[in-house]
Amino acid sequence: MELPKTRQEARDIGSKAYFTGLLCKQGHIEKRWTVTGNCSKCQRVRTDNWAKNNPDKHQAYCLSKQKKDSTNRSSRKHYQKNKAHYIAKEAKKRALKLLATTLWGQEQVSEFYLKAKELERLNPGTKYHVDHVVPLVGKNVCGLHNHFNLQILTETENKRKGNAWQ
Repeated sequence: MELPKTRQEARDIGSKAYFTGLLCKQGHIEKRWTVTGNCSKCQRVRTDNWAKNNPDKHQAYCLSKQKKDSTNRSSRKHYQKNKAHYIAKEAKKRALKLLATTLWGQEQVSEFYLKAKELERLNPGTKYHVDHVVPLVGKNVCGLHNHFNLQILTETENKRKGNAWQ
């Protein structure tokens, strides 16, 4: 996503940052924060210096309920925005444990998970699953976790299929 060019444009669209492409007073060419107008690098340096000069206050803040709540809110928001990524990551982790991955065929795996989430967005009330055509753990044969072995099914179809190779 490209950042707005001015602070006013950033305010108008509700962006947290903007990028002018101009040097700040310290000579950095970085994005600037909409609320303060500060260069992000200068702000980072000021924050690091404050933390170094006030270790007790910094430690207290890091352990505070306010910081914990803020981090939790931020993490939940990030997860919701990137749910497909996390689901794909968990599927890959499971496949690695089962020794069902390859170096080839991994390029488009995450696209299946993104497409499934896109279909859910376009069809509210219908859940979509990314399914392995040949199950990773089957009775007679085991499949691999790569894009050649994936398909998108509705939740109902996937539960009906179960662990079968059809």
